[in-house]
Amino acid sequence: PVTNTPAPPTPALPTEPPTPALPTATPTITLTPTPTVPMVTPKDVGVNCRLGPSTAWEVVGWLLPDQWAEIKGKDAEGNNWWYIENPTTPGTFCFVSGAVTVTAGNLAGIPTVPTPKASVTAVNVEMNPKNASITCGMFPFTFDVTFTITTNGPTEVTFQRILSNGNKAPPETVTFDKAETKEFNDYYRVGAVGDYWFKVKVTSPNQVVGKGNATMSCTP
Repeated sequence: PVTNTPAPPTPALPTEPPTPALPTATPTITLTPTPTVPMVTPKDVGVNCRLGPSTAWEVVGWLLPDQWAEIKGKDAEGNNWWYIENPTTPGTFCFVSGAVTVTAGNLAGIPTVPTPKASVTAVNVEMNPKNASITCGMFPFTFDVTFTITTNGPTEVTFQRILSNGNKAPPETVTFDKAETKEFNDYYRVGAVGDYWFKVKVTSPNQVVGKGNATMSCTP
């Protein structure tokens, strides 16, 4: 009889030991410290820094993008304006709007700053023409007078018109709703040759004087 001889078993191939997983480095988390000093910077573009806490006040400086300024105070009316050292003119101070800026740091305990008092910054007076000449028998002659008053914020301005012949107009009070320049027109009628002036004297909110000059001559 035929005997089936079983085939010898196939030897098992040796298996490679598993490659141990390399340890992964734990990522280092860098913490950005939050400043304790209250700071402010523009949201997007540069912002105006104004003399007072509203857009009615004169622009006296600028806070540029990515530029930070320490907050020294806030407006007393609670209208979200921050009081900072003027980035444009160090040593002076101004307000930036909270609506167009972002803050960082501890905002607790920031003192309130009273709204400044606006003032008259310039008075300019012109008499036209500056030099006039007519035939001597043609008097009187009238000079046109134009004067401007400029303020740095909302205020009431009291002023008086004074002529070189001694005439004085009653004091007038005009309301300025914002930092602006207002123009006024007048005239000065003269009856002889000579040098003349027209003066505008501001007495409130501060004292400023503007003066315009003109010369009158004649030919026979």
